[in-house]
Amino acid sequence: AALEYKRRTGKGQYLDLSQLELSTIFLTTPILDYTVNGNIMQRNGNKVTFAVPHNAYPCHGDDRWCAIAVLTDDEWESLCQVIGKPELLTDSRFATFDARKDNEDELDKIISGWSANHTAERVETMMQDAGIAASVVENMADVFNDPQIKHREFFQLLKHSVIGEHNY
Repeated sequence: AALEYKRRTGKGQYLDLSQLELSTIFLTTPILDYTVNGNIMQRNGNKVTFAVPHNAYPCHGDDRWCAIAVLTDDEWESLCQVIGKPELLTDSRFATFDARKDNEDELDKIISGWSANHTAERVETMMQDAGIAASVVENMADVFNDPQIKHREFFQLLKHSVIGEHNY
């Protein structure tokens, strides 16, 4: 809006925007938990209280990963079918959400053993086809070559006086 104002009037504007204040929108739940209960959020890696499994799993290739999040018992059943381990459905360590949470590290090892044999893209497709939230953890090459990013012409090739042509 300030740039549009400058374009129309030739006059600039003073902007005061704190990145910290702007980013607190992503912390609403921990802020509420602190203000109401006095709890201070602790780091927990990729684990969350409302989903299991919920992690980024290693895949075939050099530093390739796929994030998977299972939120419901139906999704859990689908995941067991996709990874070819229907016996996990009757395994007491994983039979309920709470049991899966208690044995989350063991579950992560089982899924990692399976995912390591597939490309991240294949894991994403298999999980999504089964109704499970999953996404390739993209590296910079993935982002730069993403079809949507290219279609939107996000990166622009510009000439720089020192380094020459460079994507911005």
